[in-house]
Amino acid sequence: MNINIKKGQTGVFDLIVAVFIATIAIMALALSWDRSISKLNEKNEINDLQIKLYQISDLLITSEGNKDEWDELVPGVNPTSLGLAKKDRVLYKEKIDKLSTLDISDIEELLNIEPYGFQIVVKELRGDVIQTIGIPPQANSRVFVFTRYASLKEKENVVNPRYRGEPVEIITKIWKD
Repeated sequence: MNINIKKGQTGVFDLIVAVFIATIAIMALALSWDRSISKLNEKNEINDLQIKLYQISDLLITSEGNKDEWDELVPGVNPTSLGLAKKDRVLYKEKIDKLSTLDISDIEELLNIEPYGFQIVVKELRGDVIQTIGIPPQANSRVFVFTRYASLKEKENVVNPRYRGEPVEIITKIWKD
């Protein structure tokens, strides 16, 4: 009789140890799964930012925007479509100047990037900054940068134009605070 009781106690003890080990294994699996999901979400967010960055820079240097609104450049009237180009990769200085006068929130809305910060820097190849649009990122922000090159012109009716097709560098930055 004494022998049967010890075998039963051993069986219950084995069950308790097995349940304890299984619980630890399930917790480890859950933590690993959670970490994997977090990394995957972060990678997706990075990919989304990079795609937005490319689309913004491409829109600005290849699109004319709404031609009528940009051609007239009426003070106080914001364009409904952004685009700095006269034609593909030939930018107008006047459009860049007009874009810099727009409110940052209006630009973010037109570009559909409200939750993000952005900055566009147009500068000559020798390094002189022509125009900076937007605010600089904070030091602790993860900033994505995309650089494109184009030609810069002033409209034909400008007397003594400074820019007659000079190459410029367009640096587009985007980040999430």
